[in-house]
Amino acid sequence: MSEVTDVEETLRGIDTADLIILDHYGLGAAWERVARSYARVLAIDDIGRVHESDLLLDQNFYLEAQARYEGRLASGAIALLGPRYALLRPEFREGRSVASFRDRGVGRILVSLGGMDRDDVTSVALEAIDQANISGVHVDVVVGAIHPASARIRKWCSARARSRLHVQVSNIAELMVAADLAIGAGGQSAWERCSVGLPSIAICVADNQREVVREGARAGFLLGVESIPTAEQLAEDIRLFVRRPTMLEAMSRRGYDIVDARGVDRLATILCPPTVIVRAARMEDARSIYGWRTDEAVRQASRDAALFSYDEHCAWMRRVLADSRRMLLIGECEGRPIGAIRFDLQESKAEVSIFVDPEQKGRGLGLAILRAGERHLAQRIPEVERIEAWVNEGNRASEGLFGRAEYEPRMRFFEKRI
Repeated sequence: MSEVTDVEETLRGIDTADLIILDHYGLGAAWERVARSYARVLAIDDIGRVHESDLLLDQNFYLEAQARYEGRLASGAIALLGPRYALLRPEFREGRSVASFRDRGVGRILVSLGGMDRDDVTSVALEAIDQANISGVHVDVVVGAIHPASARIRKWCSARARSRLHVQVSNIAELMVAADLAIGAGGQSAWERCSVGLPSIAICVADNQREVVREGARAGFLLGVESIPTAEQLAEDIRLFVRRPTMLEAMSRRGYDIVDARGVDRLATILCPPTVIVRAARMEDARSIYGWRTDEAVRQASRDAALFSYDEHCAWMRRVLADSRRMLLIGECEGRPIGAIRFDLQESKAEVSIFVDPEQKGRGLGLAILRAGERHLAQRIPEVERIEAWVNEGNRASEGLFGRAEYEPRMRFFEKRI
């Protein structure tokens, strides 16, 4: 059956739809082209194919992520690239709140090579742990209900007092939080491990994992094994972490920073944008704004990262509210303050500053506040022709925010004509 026939038959059975999500290696641009005449199409991919969708999501990490899809997407398509958009279950975000950076050495190893593990890499990992001969190590082994070597693995665990077999688990995040090192696959589970700061030896068990394993190793958030290793090779990798606990901690921090487990929220915000309004700030907002301004991430991204007291903040607010050349606005979503945006006016230009409630980060609300603020500014002061945003060097989050809002970089400033 051709892709066109397939999509036509699929759509025939659907009354109405606002969005069609396609996650299928056998269907691609031809299918999407027809489907787009019916509804918005989100394609999920990880191998850099040509697409005709409205949105493309590839949650894998690549050092040159944008280049993979250059010239391969429909005009105007939105590309959602990287582990920032990793689609993880809620328990991984919960796990982040109790996870710690692994700085205590290798005391517990998690072995989890996927539900099927057709090549029984699990048994290779267990033999490697034996050969590594780590004194007092605890081992959690996770397999699916139909693992081909479940009897042998069960016997291995039964013979070792500090080892435990887990079959078809529903608490994998909990096991990841408890572990110091994982031996796992290079697919979706790699992002789960990163989200809770779990260092891992990531083994490529499928062709579409090879590039992720290679790039992840280069970026330092996993130790990559691009083909199924021997037990001897894997044992040496395990010993490497035992000998170098600083490597364990560095990898833990790197992975934790790369995957924040808020990809689902980001995607939901893009697919169903929240309604954000802005209003003039008041002194009653001082306490909330103080909390946002003094958040460590916000402060470090500011031009002046110096600490300041609440009294100093209130004095600053009074000056801002009394100054006709400055506009301080509060962003609200569903009646709740979620951030603030400030415009400093100078003739036909304005400089913008924005800070979001730390509890709301990751939902894409910064962009919504920015756009609502721009509309408010254009309505109230139409003589403003361009907006500048000063961004600290290396502040990827702000660069991404203003880039998505169609600002153009000018040295350390981003600029937009309105």
